Amino acid sequence: MGLALLGCCGGLVTLPAQKADEASGGGGAGPTTTTTVEPPKCVIPPQTSFLRTHRVIGSCPESGGACATGFSLTPLLMAEQIQPGAKFVAAAGSTLVAEAPAMADDEVTIVVVRADPSYQGPFEHVIVPFEEQPLPTARLRDIYGRYLLLCDQATCQLFEIDADAVRLLGTVPPEVEAQGVASWAFVGVCVAGNGIQCLSDGTWTEVLPPDSGSRLHDTAAGSTALWAAGEDGRIVVVTPSCWRELPSGTGATLRLITTDPSRELWATAAGDGGVIVHLSLEETITCTYGDADWVASYRSWGSDWGYGVAHQYDVHWLLSATGQMTRGLPSHTGDWCSLGVDEPIVDITISSCGVASNPRFVTATALYGGDFCAID
Repeated sequence: MGLALLGCCGGLVTLPAQKADEASGGGGAGPTTTTTVEPPKCVIPPQTSFLRTHRVIGSCPESGGACATGFSLTPLLMAEQIQPGAKFVAAAGSTLVAEAPAMADDEVTIVVVRADPSYQGPFEHVIVPFEEQPLPTARLRDIYGRYLLLCDQATCQLFEIDADAVRLLGTVPPEVEAQGVASWAFVGVCVAGNGIQCLSDGTWTEVLPPDSGSRLHDTAAGSTALWAAGEDGRIVVVTPSCWRELPSGTGATLRLITTDPSRELWATAAGDGGVIVHLSLEETITCTYGDADWVASYRSWGSDWGYGVAHQYDVHWLLSATGQMTRGLPSHTGDWCSLGVDEPIVDITISSCGVASNPRFVTATALYGGDFCAID
């Protein structure tokens, strides 16, 4: 029988029986005395970015007016152009996902569309076909980059969007009760819900035990860590060596998390009741902006070009359940504004445009934003 030790970050470390006897002072026979064994250390890579000493992780926004949009509110693409009866449900980068009516009342057809920006125009789009059709009653649960999580009431499937097709990667282990998906370079494609499991080369690996805490709703990956947020204000950060719970300063359900993709172990979470949480391993800033529930969030995190320039391009977009979009600079409390159209906005997507970002947003019926790639 092995000896289970509580690790530094909430994980269990199990020693073989012989090692357990040695750790407890026993010789393999007779009564033993339990002694404290130093758990493995959580390895956190050094953070040496210029931004770390010249920019705060975030600040609480103040009320603002209407946004001065840098793009036309004329739709770039209508859902009806994709398929009659289709409705947009999500977006990520240059990818749009729509649902269209199927033969049975409880079934839908999932349509994946790539809408690439162009430096010259005109705006173009192409439908990417499924190599293997999803379950007939499946709906989109989450999208992260080129990965789709599609679920019916009992089963979740993980798909990857390639250049010419949408390919099935595998069926998610049911005990995860998957809610969110992210791609993490260290392990593979990860799904979060009841714990976290990651898929690589056809094999699922557990990186956060099930029933280790409240259910997780969303996950995001940086260069050195995987973050997840969920019910009861739960926030978890996972490194290649261990995992750790971090304080959020709220008991509200956190449905969204976005993380600095390349430099810092920083993240921003958002959820019910207007709650926004900026955090690092050392600091937590908890805010409330209005009282609406946030349902989509994107933060660009700026660029490591020097003081001032990084602030300029560190933009945070938030979408409420009422379809109102809020935009601001996380480093400046007063520079926030709101944007709405004639129908509720369902998602926000940002396409990279050289040194700038090309923001777009979708309603159920239309895609809005810049029609070509330009510095804004």
